Amino acid sequence: MIIYVAKGRYLATLGAYLNSHHADPIGKRIHLLSYRALFAAKRLPIATYILTDHDRLTTAERERAWGVCQALEAGSPSVRILNHPARVLLRLEMLRALYRDGINSFQAYPLIGPERPTEFPVFLRSEGEHGGERSELIENAEDLAAEIPKYLRLRRYKRGYGSLIIGFLDSKDAQGRALKYAAFRVGDHIVPRHRFLGRTWFVRGPDYLDDDTAGAERDWQAAFAETDQARRIFDIAGIDYGRLDFAIIDGRVQAFEINTNPQTIGSWQDPLRQGADDFFGPRFTRAFTELDCQADGWVTNDMPLARRTFLPMRLTMRLEDARWRSVARRSNARFRRKLRREQRRSAAAENRRADG
Repeated sequence: MIIYVAKGRYLATLGAYLNSHHADPIGKRIHLLSYRALFAAKRLPIATYILTDHDRLTTAERERAWGVCQALEAGSPSVRILNHPARVLLRLEMLRALYRDGINSFQAYPLIGPERPTEFPVFLRSEGEHGGERSELIENAEDLAAEIPKYLRLRRYKRGYGSLIIGFLDSKDAQGRALKYAAFRVGDHIVPRHRFLGRTWFVRGPDYLDDDTAGAERDWQAAFAETDQARRIFDIAGIDYGRLDFAIIDGRVQAFEINTNPQTIGSWQDPLRQGADDFFGPRFTRAFTELDCQADGWVTNDMPLARRTFLPMRLTMRLEDARWRSVARRSNARFRRKLRREQRRSAAAENRRADG
């Protein structure tokens, strides 16, 4: 059994994979569980636990997760924990460690604190966001001083605590397109995921997608040569499961972030990227299969939440599985409808240009 733990609605990220054909047959052995249910359980099954969303947890929640992990490990030698809270570095700690070890050529600083960058450009970003929330590039110290008060007024950043100043890394190719790569770690396996070309410096997806770029992505996956460098970065970060987003500069991997609860596979993709999915899917599933814990039994949780009544753990797991797989299906359907609307608008605009 494998139990995948995340914050609330973010369990839908793996739910999309579990809904897909790629998850057969291991998907039946993977269960989705929220931190709330994990903390409330009086008994927990002997299994492999994958803890994610560390950067979305409060300090108290991280400490409670650590306590639950200690109870699991003490309860059975068959329990395996990936992304143990005692080892995982959050984004600021990780980026500073990678700079200190000579892996990254850019530095990161806490927004609230005396340290300020000496090299520019930089940008501002939240410690725990993965949706692309960030400032524009800031070119000098004067502009940074002017931007910070504006940033502090944004409600979502909670007056700047947990927000960072991060050095900019230019990852453009010869045609001026920004390149971003990604690779997963699943236990002992490093699996290349994507090679995206972006129109702007902050790459969220494949802005350039045609036969040539799709072919280049598949060629990069097949010839993936950065396994050792990626593994070292994951080891420094204390992360056993997650997706590393990075650039490759002069043969050196430069890490942007590691998302411990990333989108995997299963959501609708452009048909041109089907080859990349077909490469990734079986390898991702094979890595999950090797994590499967075959032992049976239960472990007592010494520190369950008090003052609340919860359902038995077996029923809780079934309900959470069903809920988050359903959320993933609805999210995927919304995405496909949005994409069809955009395709229709794009086709209409092309027709207008052709007629005009």
